[in-house]
Amino acid sequence: MNRRNSKPTPVKAAPVSKLAGSVISLLRLGHEQRRHYRVPQGPGTTLQVTVPFTDGTVRTGLCLDVAFGGAGVHFATDQDPDLERGDELLLVFQVVGQPGTMRVVGKVLFRMHLGAGGVRYAFTFPRLEEMNERVNGWWGKWFNRRKYKRFAPGGALTMPAQLRWAKGQIDGRVADISLGGMSMEYDRALGQKYGTIQPLHVSISMPSEDASLRFAVVVRSSFAGTRNIRVGLEFLRDKSYDQNAPYLQRWIERHLTRIPGAPPRT
Repeated sequence: MNRRNSKPTPVKAAPVSKLAGSVISLLRLGHEQRRHYRVPQGPGTTLQVTVPFTDGTVRTGLCLDVAFGGAGVHFATDQDPDLERGDELLLVFQVVGQPGTMRVVGKVLFRMHLGAGGVRYAFTFPRLEEMNERVNGWWGKWFNRRKYKRFAPGGALTMPAQLRWAKGQIDGRVADISLGGMSMEYDRALGQKYGTIQPLHVSISMPSEDASLRFAVVVRSSFAGTRNIRVGLEFLRDKSYDQNAPYLQRWIERHLTRIPGAPPRT
């Protein structure tokens, strides 16, 4: 007898069209191999994941790591939704204390029993079109799109950055950066004068080194806080990228491993 016959079942995702399903199946393999770098959630993070059931009950867990391509979620033993590999269902993300939720379709890749510690599930998000439509603005900073590990300058280390377009520019700083792109923060009073202009260009001053890197970028997300605006920028793969990316990679690796900086490029 199926172990679920006498139990409530999770709310399933609405079916997609035959064409959309075919496209998803072609992309699924790469998606399940973590096309995007997952950002671990640190202490005090309260990104929760709820699994709604058909009888109106829910099971709630804590998101351990998350990206545009998937998430790792921990459930206490009494909250285990009892899912199986391959199950496709509705997941509801919510930041405790913040209004609004993010509803996405998830597919179970695997589950790991932790004894008295509960159970951990790995989910992938198979519906790329829906994710592209929904992951923007404030939610863009949670569902990371990057394929590379990021570095966030902290303490006394700052990285000035300048966002440019044909008729203007905005000065700010790098909030985090990787080979795929960066987040830039600047004073909210400066507004978003670049509007829908694409592509833009960004110049980055490298700390303690006589070097400035320039990339063509497109805006992937934008979030306006009380004082600052943060924009997520993706680097375009052009000649400028080919020239500057190797230098940026070496710089990130040195700082992630805390190796003293090499002499500036000549």
